[in-house]
Amino acid sequence: MKTVGLVCPASPLGETPSKEELISYFKNLGFERVVFASHTAQAERYLSGPDELRAKELTAFFKDKSIDVIFALRGGYGSPRLLDKIDYPAIQENPKPFFGFSDITALQLALYHKANLSSFSGWSLKERNAPILSFSLKKALKKESFSTEITPFNLKAKEQAKKAPLESAPLLGGCLTMISALLGTPYLPSFKESFVVLEDVHEEPFRIDRMLNQLFLSGAFQKIKGLFLGDFSSCIAKDEADGVIQDVLQDYFKKAPFPVYNNLFYGHGKDRLILPLGEKVVLEKGMLTFNLK
Repeated sequence: MKTVGLVCPASPLGETPSKEELISYFKNLGFERVVFASHTAQAERYLSGPDELRAKELTAFFKDKSIDVIFALRGGYGSPRLLDKIDYPAIQENPKPFFGFSDITALQLALYHKANLSSFSGWSLKERNAPILSFSLKKALKKESFSTEITPFNLKAKEQAKKAPLESAPLLGGCLTMISALLGTPYLPSFKESFVVLEDVHEEPFRIDRMLNQLFLSGAFQKIKGLFLGDFSSCIAKDEADGVIQDVLQDYFKKAPFPVYNNLFYGHGKDRLILPLGEKVVLEKGMLTFNLK
C-alpha cells in the first residue's frame, strides 16, 4: 500500500494537527504518498464543505486506482447527509480499505449494505497514537488476525461460552446514535445472522434507553448471532434520580433472547480496538477473533 487518501465526510478537520503532521503520521505507517481531498480544507458550519462535494470526492477516491487506502479524518456530524448522493456501484467496483469512526458509522453501514464494502471502525485522529488503536491499525493494514477477550453479560452468553463449537458471523454496528438514525431508511443493513457491536458517547441514559427501545421495537435484533457492548463513554444523567447507563443496559440485555457480551474494548474512550465491520469474526470460549484477509 503506497498511497493513502484522506477525506472528511462529516465535520471539518480544523487547524490541528497540521497538514505536515498528518503527512508525517501516515508516512510513519509506511505510506509513501498522502493525498488530501479538497474539502478537508473547507468548513461550512459543522460540515467539511458542501454535501455534493464531499460525496463526489469520496467516490472519486474509491475510483482512483492510485489510492490504496482511505481514512475519514473526523467524525462529528454530517456523513448521513451523503448517503443519497454516493455512487455505490462505482465503489463496489473499486473496493479498498476504508477507516472511520463515530458519525462515520452511518456511511460505513450504508457502504456495506449498498456496495458490499467491509470497512474498519475505530480509527480517529484524536487518539491516533494510542497503543491499542495503533496495534490494531497495524494488524488491519497488514491483514493480520488478532483476538480479544470478552465477558458474558447475560445467561445466553454464559450458556454459549460453555459450548465447544465456535460461532462465526459478520460483525456489524458501531455508534448507537447513528444506527438508530438509519432506521426506516434504505441504508441500514439487516443484522440477521450477524454479530452486532454497540457503543456511544455523551448520551444521557434516557436517550440510550429510547434508542435501544426503538431498535428492539423495529425488529433490528431479531435472529442476530449475538451482541457486544463496547464503551458508553460519559453517558451520565444530569439528574441522579435517572440512574446510570448500566441500569439501562441491564434492562434491555440481561434477559435478551440472544447472547450478550460486554467489556469489548471499543468506544469513545482514550484508546480502542479497530474493528472490521462486515467481516466475519469468530467467537469461541470468551475470545473474539478477527480474521483479516
